[in-house]
Amino acid sequence: MSQDTVQNRYDFGQQFVETVLQKAYEGLQELERAKRSARAKEAWMRRKERLTAIEAMGPKS
Repeated sequence: MSQDTVQNRYDFGQQFVETVLQKAYEGLQELERAKRSARAKEAWMRRKERLTAIEAMGPKS
């Protein structure tokens, strides 16, 4: 087995590992974005409910 063959196998393995790690990182980033989005949506719904409740009470006398 030549040195080039060994190096090519190493390079392929390195690329594979880097690709897998990159995909895992991107997956984690997507999960974090989804969590932030869900929290923002919940906060917006709470604000909307508060505003609706205030409007339902009517103007102060």
